[in-house]
Amino acid sequence: MENKQIQKYQEFLRTALLIDQTSLVDSILKPTSNPQRDYLIQNSTGFSVTLSNGELVGTKSLLEEIIADYESVIKDKQAKQHEHLAWSELGTLQQEIRTLETDLALLEKAVFHERYVYHWLYVPFWLAKELVSFGQVLLNCEGCHFWGITAISGDNSRNSVLKSLFDELTDL
Repeated sequence: MENKQIQKYQEFLRTALLIDQTSLVDSILKPTSNPQRDYLIQNSTGFSVTLSNGELVGTKSLLEEIIADYESVIKDKQAKQHEHLAWSELGTLQQEIRTLETDLALLEKAVFHERYVYHWLYVPFWLAKELVSFGQVLLNCEGCHFWGITAISGDNSRNSVLKSLFDELTDL
């Protein structure tokens, strides 16, 4: 990143707050004799499916979107079968359709599991909205927003998600 871009990213991180609140959230979520608090956890479940082109991990909303995309691509490829194609092109197209249909069947059978949260960060409202759209676990309780970190490293880690979010917001 260039120096100017680094400065913008650092300012973005300062405005994001990102204060660790794991103990507070644990007390909110722990069933006790205290009156039950109203809260909403978003994107708390996820799935993992191995497809022909690799492993896919995500949330329910992502799965629904991907299934719709697969159905659309399959429909388009099936319509293309009726065009005048060479035998080799037709064979390749039919193989692609079979692969897509197999992947679609796997997606439709995806099993959801509870996502493990390593720690919780307090985040402002504007960042909470963006994190939900990125498929991140979020707890909303009494006007406060807490981001559940579900990965220590990799594409879904805190730093990776923040960098992707920053890149998307600065591209607007």
